[in-house]
This record gives sequence, C-alpha cells and structure tokens, in this order.
Amino acid sequence: MEFEDKRVVLDYVHSIYPSDFDNSADSKYVKLFPLFEDVFHLESSFCKGVIHPLCSLNLKLLDSKLPDIILHLVHFNDDPYESTRVFNEYCDDYKVTFDLVKNKYVFKGGKEYFNHSQDWKQWIDRTHADYEGVLADYKETGLLLRQYSDSDNIVKEEIFTKVGGIAISRLMKMDNYPINDSGEEFIFVAEYYACHFCKDDAKIYELYFDIKSSKVVLQWAYT
Repeated sequence: MEFEDKRVVLDYVHSIYPSDFDNSADSKYVKLFPLFEDVFHLESSFCKGVIHPLCSLNLKLLDSKLPDIILHLVHFNDDPYESTRVFNEYCDDYKVTFDLVKNKYVFKGGKEYFNHSQDWKQWIDRTHADYEGVLADYKETGLLLRQYSDSDNIVKEEIFTKVGGIAISRLMKMDNYPINDSGEEFIFVAEYYACHFCKDDAKIYELYFDIKSSKVVLQWAYT
C-alpha cells in the first residue's frame, strides 16, 4: 500500500483536506480509498460490501515517535432497530472493535452483527451504491464527492475534522473512552464524518488504537 509522502505538521485541531494529498505520488502517510483487501484480513472477508474503506493512515502522522503502524478509517450503515443482531463485549449499537494483524483489520464480531431487516436493507444498498459512486468519481477526478466548483472557487471538505489530541466525547466528559486490560486509555487517532465521504450518511466517528493489545475501537454517534 502506498501513502502520501507530504507530511503536514499537525496540531490538536488540525483538519486535513483532500487537496493536501496526491495519491499518484510515492506515498508514506495517507491514502484515500484503499482496497478492501489492504484493509481487512482474509478471515473478515464477509465484511466486504458492508464495511467500506475510506482512508488509511500511518500512526506516525500523529507523532513521529509512535510505531510505524497503518490504521484505517471505515464506514458502514448499520441497522439500529434490528433485534436479531448479535452483540458481544467488542461490538454494540455504537461501537465495533478490530484486531490489527499485520496492518489489517480482523472484525471482533460475528456475521450476525450485520443482520439487517428488509426495511433497512434499502439503506444498506444505498450506502453501498453511494460509496461505489464516490469511489468511481475519485478515481476519475481525484476529488471527493463533497469537493465541488462554485464560480471557479473550490470548496473543500475535511478528510478528518480532528487528528490526535482529545476526542469530542472526552471534552464532553462522556464515559465511553476505550480502556485496555491494564486500565490505560487507548490513543485517540481521528474524528471524521461519514457525510464527507458518502453524502446521505449522518455519523460522526471516533477512531482509537491500543498499541499493547493491537486493538482498534471505532465509536460513533448519529448527527
């Protein structure tokens, strides 16, 4: 997998825009729309078509002293009303967890987590179609869906609304910050909106990582 070689100096409220990166260049830190096979381990292949890769980033983007580890921003449209979905300690209505194995995700829930009612299936299909359309446009133009021209002025949308620093949930004193078995907090990696990639989806995500356990926690709220 190749990553953008342009290092942007980040502060705790830095936003990263699609125009900051050129995926045709030799790369090191960020890649938009990675292949599913570059994001998910083979044993999680059942997630294909349901969980959509948005972006991969090197953990060193937060701090050059951190290990050389690749994490991934993903999106999926879940059905919060489906009673046959199966939860566990790693996956519930507002959280999923992955093991990171050789920079690829292993989903910590079963296939039953993605049980969808017939009423919700149309939304799942729409998200998938929207994602495929955005991906096709990006491959053709190099622009994200939400970048557009208005009187010759390019209006930019962020890839991330925040990289590193303190998560919104922490600032709001919400009691859902991931903790590892040693009682240590996960690293807050990034915050991002699904609508910056897929126009009809209203989720704000927070991505966390624990170096000791190699676990990735993705939490979200509906906006």
